[in-house]
Amino acid sequence: MKPLFHTATGKSVANFLNKPSHAVLLYGPEGAGKGTVAAYIASQLLGINTAQLDNHPYTAWLHDQQVTPIEDIRSLQKLMQLKVPGTHQYRRAVLIEQAQTMSKEAQNAFLKLLEEPPEDTLIILTVSDRNLLLDTILSRLQQIRILALPQETVQNYYQSQFSSTEIDRAFHLSDGYIGLIDALLHNNQDHPLVEQIAQAKNILASNRFLRLAQVDAIVKQKNLAVFLQALQRVCHAALVANIQKEGTATAQWKHRLQATVQAQQRLSANPQAKLLLTDLFLSL
Repeated sequence: MKPLFHTATGKSVANFLNKPSHAVLLYGPEGAGKGTVAAYIASQLLGINTAQLDNHPYTAWLHDQQVTPIEDIRSLQKLMQLKVPGTHQYRRAVLIEQAQTMSKEAQNAFLKLLEEPPEDTLIILTVSDRNLLLDTILSRLQQIRILALPQETVQNYYQSQFSSTEIDRAFHLSDGYIGLIDALLHNNQDHPLVEQIAQAKNILASNRFLRLAQVDAIVKQKNLAVFLQALQRVCHAALVANIQKEGTATAQWKHRLQATVQAQQRLSANPQAKLLLTDLFLSL
């Protein structure tokens, strides 16, 4: 089934399918639906259904990893040395989701795959932050940006399945990115942001003492960046809702959003995670 695309993204995907290259990068924030687009492109060029990808004998799909070690890349190197039967232009696919999780050592090993890939092999990478990939890797990839959808498009697509209130809530929490919209509407707890959004809502609904009591547990999860992103989305959605309804909590949600964004900026400087979260929870 063809995914729901922003018009510009759809054109880029169609152009790539009409004239594919050996390697493509799909980029966009968490929840953009990059994995779904990657699966669609791979299935189209391999000539199979998307549902068959997981069991396709000549497809390697790395996903749901906090770190992609060099050993995984070496395994891909061995896979790509094997002969693949068939007559399709592309008979083998390598998909690496969240490729920015590759260590520098792994990225350097992966670069060798990009330099001389087999002609029958399609390589698809997805990233949330292109700046975390080596420039030498980026220069060898065709790039497609996964854009957010207009609210009207989302409403029209889901109106037969969900209420307008449910769709609006999911739209504002996701900033219009289809991957997270779909996960929220279907309550897909396997999606990392859905789980973290639920945790963020719990934190915001708690008093200061209960918030601080959860700092250690959140830090131990080792996905603070995803939690902060979820918290930012919840605060942004609440701020938009208050502005639209002319609510009395607009100033409070604006302050919470600003505090969360500042915490995200501080996180990029690799601070002490427990101290950062404690300071944030005291200011919410």
